[in-house]
Order: sequence, then C-alpha cells, then structure tokens
Amino acid sequence: MRSLRHFDLNLLLVFEALMRERHVTRAAEKLHLSQPALSHALKRLREALEDPLFIRTENGMQPTLRAQALQPVVQQALALLRKA
Repeated sequence: MRSLRHFDLNLLLVFEALMRERHVTRAAEKLHLSQPALSHALKRLREALEDPLFIRTENGMQPTLRAQALQPVVQQALALLRKA
C-alpha cells in the first residue's frame, strides 16, 4: 500500500462485501451502490493494494492468495471501527 493517508477506508467495506458475495453485482446491492460504482471502487482498491485481489471466473469473483491473507486483518479492522 502506498500511503494510509490517501487510502479510502470505505474500500474495506467493498473488500468485505466481495469476499462474502463473490459477485460484483450482489456486493454492490449489499452496499447500496451501482455495479459500475463498485467496479470503480474495486479498481481503486486493486491500485492501492497493488494486487488484482479478485479474479473473474465463470463462478464469480475468486479471491487471490493476497486477498485471502488480508481477509482476517480487514475483518478485525472493520470490527474495531464498528465498535468505535
């Protein structure tokens, strides 16, 4: 990650939704976003973390090894933010 100063924490919610739903459209619906808005957020997330994070397959979006490794950290961070 380049700098936390420029990182949009809302992208963590996008990551969480994609990990759970494994489909861009369903993740967008859960977040009350349009599909193009979620796709744009995913692009920003990929650029910020310098990894594709999710690979499109016929069964939906499959997380990369990096995304799988980040999942518990993101879950913990979001849990702490939700408590605050």
